[in-house]
Amino acid sequence: PHDQIYPQLGVYAVNILINQSKFKGIVNFGERPTVNGKKLLLEVHLFDFDQDIYGKHLTVEFLTFIRGEKKFDSFALLAEQIKKDIQTVKDYHLNK
Repeated sequence: PHDQIYPQLGVYAVNILINQSKFKGIVNFGERPTVNGKKLLLEVHLFDFDQDIYGKHLTVEFLTFIRGEKKFDSFALLAEQIKKDIQTVKDYHLNK
């Protein structure tokens, strides 16, 4: 419907490019249904990263789809799944 093509809603293993440096990470692309989100967000978590990059341009390289977006019955269940997703993505990066 717009000039953009969106990936499937869910969790992905990604590389992030900032100032010609590459970092490994995980992304959630979606509306965040567990917290009753209503607009699409791309939330990025970089592993072993402690730089201030607010206001910087970055490129997200989607590597593989981990799972679809899901509404969890509680924040505790969401937090548990996030830990599993992070481990899955770290394992993916180790094997690449």
